[in-house]
Amino acid sequence: MKYNVRTFEDADFSGKVVYDRVDLNISKSDDVYDDTKIKVIVDDCKRILEDGGKLVLVSHIGRDPNDSLRFLVKDLSRYLERDVKFVNDCIGPKVHRTVKEMKPGDVVLLENVRMYPEEKSNNELFSNALIENMDFGVFDAFPVSHRKHASVVGVMKRKPFYAGPRFLYEMEQLEKFREKREDTVCVLGGIKKEKLLAIEMFLQNGYKVIPGGMPLNVIYKTLGKDVGDSLIGEGEEYINEVKKIITDKNLIIPDRVRIAKKDDFTDTKMIDIDEGVPSGYQIIGFELPEIAHEYLGSANRIMIAGPTDIYEKGFYDSMKEIASYLESTESVIMGANTIEAYKKFNLKNPVLITGGGAGLYFLKNGTNPALGSLEDNMKKFKNK
Repeated sequence: MKYNVRTFEDADFSGKVVYDRVDLNISKSDDVYDDTKIKVIVDDCKRILEDGGKLVLVSHIGRDPNDSLRFLVKDLSRYLERDVKFVNDCIGPKVHRTVKEMKPGDVVLLENVRMYPEEKSNNELFSNALIENMDFGVFDAFPVSHRKHASVVGVMKRKPFYAGPRFLYEMEQLEKFREKREDTVCVLGGIKKEKLLAIEMFLQNGYKVIPGGMPLNVIYKTLGKDVGDSLIGEGEEYINEVKKIITDKNLIIPDRVRIAKKDDFTDTKMIDIDEGVPSGYQIIGFELPEIAHEYLGSANRIMIAGPTDIYEKGFYDSMKEIASYLESTESVIMGANTIEAYKKFNLKNPVLITGGGAGLYFLKNGTNPALGSLEDNMKKFKNK
């Protein structure tokens, strides 16, 4: 699909200071992390650098304003094949001095933009401060494309912007799933309550849906099943919405689940959900019913959004079964946690969509705030 935005084909990066909004929101555990979000932007960054641009990487990380991007400098330097300089701020004198000293081919990584509350409130002065030292901008962060934040849309009111190739690629891949809904199976898991609304949306649009994770627990509870100490969380508030969809013929509800003790994940066993999950136990995964195998085996497209097992503890019952179908049909794995979970299977075929929430937003609306702002930016800075 053709979008009315500036692309890299229109750009001359030579000698320019380029504000590049990327997504480096990467979680780590004991200094171990999934580097997919770095890998997917490397080629786009190298294009800017090889053209003689001065690259300034801008991102947020985590939920805590004190979370830092500093730990990514080593791997960014390795992938970009040059030293990356880190600035422990994203606005102000330190940034101004560093940018002024940059030479063509240099790379600077700024600190977490969410260290300032003005980022989320899309503050005008903060937007100005972010972009004031730059010649123009690139937006290449699909995972935050649904956010009306200063570093995403606020800066686009102030300087010309280009749509990054990775950003465009992920939208184009999802567009296929919006256009061709017949024989498409969506697997929705994870722990976010928004997935319950997404299930309703997909069913209304004719997709077949296999739920897992917290959404499946809420569906069981709505059906009157005993889920023991399984995670329900904020999904409780969507039970009335779930009542509207539990009889939909395209909703594939597993009847056998794996459970384990809640405290230490021991004493695992597969049970029929009709037996009920005992107190002190939780659902950690499930076995695909025969009808799910039939749908996945005949699907033209499969979309995965959210882990359906507690993979962090080493459980992969349903995901192992689902993964066996992903190499033989058009498939998408959506969201950082989902990508991390399916890495175990060394799949080559699926397209990786780096933003789960952003992906669901685009599938529902066919656009996002970042795309809208890029199109407005194209009109505003028409001759620049």
